[in-house]
Amino acid sequence: MNTAIVLAGGIGVRVGAGIPKQFIEVLGKPIMIYTLEVFEEEPLIDEIVFVCVETHMELARSYIKKYGLSKVATYVKGGVDFTHSCINGMSALRNRCAPDDIVVITSADRPFITREEIDDSIAVCREHGSGIAARDCAICMFMVGGDRTHSSNYQRDNLVQIATPWTFRYGPLMEALDRYDAGKLPSCEPYPPAIFTAAGNKAYFSHAKPGNIKITEKTDVALMEQLIKERQRNESGKL
Repeated sequence: MNTAIVLAGGIGVRVGAGIPKQFIEVLGKPIMIYTLEVFEEEPLIDEIVFVCVETHMELARSYIKKYGLSKVATYVKGGVDFTHSCINGMSALRNRCAPDDIVVITSADRPFITREEIDDSIAVCREHGSGIAARDCAICMFMVGGDRTHSSNYQRDNLVQIATPWTFRYGPLMEALDRYDAGKLPSCEPYPPAIFTAAGNKAYFSHAKPGNIKITEKTDVALMEQLIKERQRNESGKL
């Protein structure tokens, strides 16, 4: 079984919209629906677990019903932070997933994720046990010291930029998240790929496209609208 976990448990304060950013409408449709539709149309995904900020759960249900997203089988309350929202989504599958079943994780603010990226992430996971969407790092990176001065720098050739999806075998990821939640892992960044590797597992990388952007700032919402309009024009020109 291949299950997608779509995380919409946060409120997105940096967008400054007064509502959780995943519910912002772009061209008449909430951002989260754009993301969910990709997984709905993906043949390799059997079902979707939707992890939602509790205050907007019923609104999410109404949108998912309106857009006919039949693969959304489970609704889960979001956690105190991103990682605990992921833990909540994974925990909802404890009695339903075998250790070798595949989970595909994304946040709901990734409206340009593609089926090709999902396919590749699953393929890499099937072969190696994990498939983390990433692309070559195109920016200079520095480590910052405590006084906000240069500490050390990194060679871009040795770095990748992480996107989503993050795909794992259910058993090893659940074990890593349980150890993290119990405070039994070395210090690490609080997101699933880092937790997975801190537990002694290897992260293998699949391919992410440059257009797979995360909606974080208000300007990203405007960019999303522009990109969708451009895509619609291109599609209409092919008819």
